[in-house]
Amino acid sequence: MLRGVCDENLSTTVLGEKISMPIGISPMSFQRLAHPDGEIAVARAAAEAGVVYTLSTTATTSIKDLAESRPKSPSLWMQLYVVKNRAGARTIIRNAEVNGYKALVITVDRPITGLQLSRWRNRIKLPPHLR
Repeated sequence: MLRGVCDENLSTTVLGEKISMPIGISPMSFQRLAHPDGEIAVARAAAEAGVVYTLSTTATTSIKDLAESRPKSPSLWMQLYVVKNRAGARTIIRNAEVNGYKALVITVDRPITGLQLSRWRNRIKLPPHLR
């Protein structure tokens, strides 16, 4: 039992790319609300750890800025919500493709946004410096 555990190798291959372990960073919205470096800091940490990072459709860092801010490996993935605005979806897909993102993570669990009454009551909105 527990012999040779220091020689373990968790690396695997996903979509033809070797990653350090079978873990990835899932898409998270509005990360720059928590820290000025937001998505860029998390994506850099993912690259240092050798795992995939998935940029949220509702990120506060652009697809291009994130791609330019970190090493090219492991590759970036882009989240895409399935919505009625197909032209907007095509723009996101093209932008991700042009900037070297390797995969789309399709999110289908939220086809309609709820009323979000607490958000309206509390007047929650992004600060003007974030988009």
